[in-house]
Formats: sequence, structure tokens, C-alpha cells
Amino acid sequence: MMVSVRRISDDKEDGMNIYQKLAFALHFKGVSEKSREKSEKYASMTADELRNLTDNELFDAVYTRLCAIIDTANDITEGVGKLNPYQKALFISDYFDSEVNTGGLGLFFGNSNRFFAPLVSESLDKLGASEHKGLFDRFVADNGIDLSAFSSSATSDKVAFEDVWEELPFSDFNLAYYRLQPLCGFFVKYAREHIEEM
Repeated sequence: MMVSVRRISDDKEDGMNIYQKLAFALHFKGVSEKSREKSEKYASMTADELRNLTDNELFDAVYTRLCAIIDTANDITEGVGKLNPYQKALFISDYFDSEVNTGGLGLFFGNSNRFFAPLVSESLDKLGASEHKGLFDRFVADNGIDLSAFSSSATSDKVAFEDVWEELPFSDFNLAYYRLQPLCGFFVKYAREHIEEM
């Protein structure tokens, strides 16, 4: 009978030996447990407890609570539908801001969740981010973009946007957007004003 023997140090299919994999797994388990504990803590906080958090903690707490609601759904559009109007405005504005800051407005429009496009202007307005709203609204109007084409039924149909993709001045929008006051200050102010709804 022949036995195959592998040395532990030879187990490097993905560039890590068994000890590195174990260390990574233990670290990830620790991070996951801390994240779960933080989520549970934030979920059980009262409005008064939320009020006493620092701005960074408040944003983290509110966003964690919103994600917990969204995560109970089958998909993100259904999950956002479970949010109250205050939560929805905050989540959609943050989603928009994250996409624009990650890859620009083109990424936001081209992403699979174009369901949010028709909701951006109203959400930014609720947050009091009038410059951001104005920039978005002007871009949409100046370029003849029909936001109703970006609905939940169009999320998998990229043809609705790809035909005009190359012609749109995304870089102009992006540069102007990056010069505006960061939205995070609007998020925290809005969350504090509507703490009972968060």
C-alpha cells in the first residue's frame, strides 16, 4: 500500500501554506464575531443612546441598522423597500455617493442596481444636499437621460444605457462632484434630525 505524503509547506495553491490559512481563518472569525457583536449592540440601541454617539459611531450604527433590515430581503431592491422614507433617503444617498466616489457617475448608472437612479434626486433633497442634487439634476436634464428607464425591471437590461454611454460627459460631472462638500456630513446631520426614525 502506497501512502501519499504532502508536506504542509507544499500546500500553496493559493499562495498560503496551512499555517497562514489557519491564521487567516482565526483572524476572520475574530473580525466576524466583533462585527456581529457590534451589529447586535447597534440594533438594540434606543434613540437616546444613538444621540449620545459620536458622529462616526452614529453613522456606523445607522448604516449597520439599515443593512440589517435590507439583509432580511431576497435582494437589495426588496430590502430597500422595507426601509421607512427617512432610512431610504439616507441609504440611497449613501449608495449613490459610494458609487460615484468609487468609480464615478458612470459606475452608478451602469451598475446592476440602476433601480436607485430615479430616487437619487429626492433622496439628496431630503438630506438637504442641494448642490449635489442640483449637479445630478442638471446632468440628467442636460444629457436627456430618462430616469424612468432605470427601473427595477431594467436592472438587468444594460442596453437602456449602453447606447449613449460613451457620449456622456461623466468626467465633468465627477470632477464637479468631488469638489463639493462630502455627503457624510449631511448623512450625520440628517440622522440626528430624524433619530427616532433610524
